[in-house]
Amino acid sequence: MTIFCLLNGRTHDKLLFVEWKDTREVMMCSSFHSANGNQTVQRRVKTPDGQWVEKTVPIPAAVSDYNKNMGGVDMSDALIGYYTVLRKTRKWYRSLFYHFVDIAVVNAFIIQQQLAKMKQKKAKSQREFREALVSQLADWMPPPAPPASSATPAPPDSQHDCHKPKHISNSKRAFRRKSRMCHMKTPVFCPACDAALCFLPERDCFNNWHDKNSL
Repeated sequence: MTIFCLLNGRTHDKLLFVEWKDTREVMMCSSFHSANGNQTVQRRVKTPDGQWVEKTVPIPAAVSDYNKNMGGVDMSDALIGYYTVLRKTRKWYRSLFYHFVDIAVVNAFIIQQQLAKMKQKKAKSQREFREALVSQLADWMPPPAPPASSATPAPPDSQHDCHKPKHISNSKRAFRRKSRMCHMKTPVFCPACDAALCFLPERDCFNNWHDKNSL
């Protein structure tokens, strides 16, 4: 004979812990129910002579409320299971985030169905609703920025290019002239300035001359 009874019920810090024997043992924790209540439920029990009869048995309020409202939870879980966004990951917070996204989408889908029923319109299926949701989210995103065009190189400064060191003569025994800066003889000159200028690491009259004259 199956026994339906309250096995244990106690409170601690305004929390109720209930253990109830139904077809199996059920344990619950509640923050606003009491251990004893006047609620009852009908159960089929087998008598000693082998016959099944209806019997009224007491049921804790926490268990009764759970049985009345768990249908919505089951429906939500079923709807999430059809088109879940959850992906395998080793990071627990990612799984939690994906689950919150699933819950938000399913809740929006249920609201859409209820509004369509109130307006006597045909409600979208979950697939149609999700496709419309994705389209709206994609339209909300700002358009991608155009690809950055490669910078056009500035045209060379022809005047600056003319100021290049050149040898006064191509002969092995180069002709030398006095430098405009240090007055030492040098085989190098600037054709644009027509000025002989030393062009050595220890005596760089060429660059010093052009810096001085902003050339």
